[in-house]
Amino acid sequence: MVFLEHSKSTLMTRKPKSPANKIEPAAASHGFDVAALRDLAGETVFARGIPYHQDGRVEIIRFDRTRILARVAGSEVYRCELVGSGKKFSGQCACRAYSDSGFCKHLVATALTANSLGPGMLEQATGRFANICEHLRAKGVEGLVEMVLGIAERDPSLLKEFLRNSRGPLPRPPAPAVLSNIAKCATGRRGSRACSTG
Repeated sequence: MVFLEHSKSTLMTRKPKSPANKIEPAAASHGFDVAALRDLAGETVFARGIPYHQDGRVEIIRFDRTRILARVAGSEVYRCELVGSGKKFSGQCACRAYSDSGFCKHLVATALTANSLGPGMLEQATGRFANICEHLRAKGVEGLVEMVLGIAERDPSLLKEFLRNSRGPLPRPPAPAVLSNIAKCATGRRGSRACSTG
């Protein structure tokens, strides 16, 4: 049995604890083949993903027939994406283990959680994202620009990316020799060739 937690429009699943060897098979056409998942992840990584699924650490953000986007709470909150279904699927995760080794426990937990969702929960996850899209479309271009700039003001890396894209690459700092010449000019040593205007 799967329970929903509602908290400011998030869909989290919380499953009662069950033995590690009792994992649900893929549900209908939207699921992931558990044997293929175990082969892809490896036995150790697969086993580490089970508690994340069972403890309800997976938040499904977007779900459709070929793509699942989720957030998984670990030592940080990681963005996970699975593409495909059945025995043919791949994934990406924002965690270090994924970048170092490939398929990680967060992706295992996401796939197991997706397998455990019933039709009503699938519709709810899909409907939530559709509602967000509708809300954003209603804001219009100016409203979206204002919203995104507000987010960028609180996120230095996003702001830097916007600045870089809006006016080309950020200027490189001057080389030490150039700085030295500027200092000579500024201190009145105008005899330096660097100070000449011609």
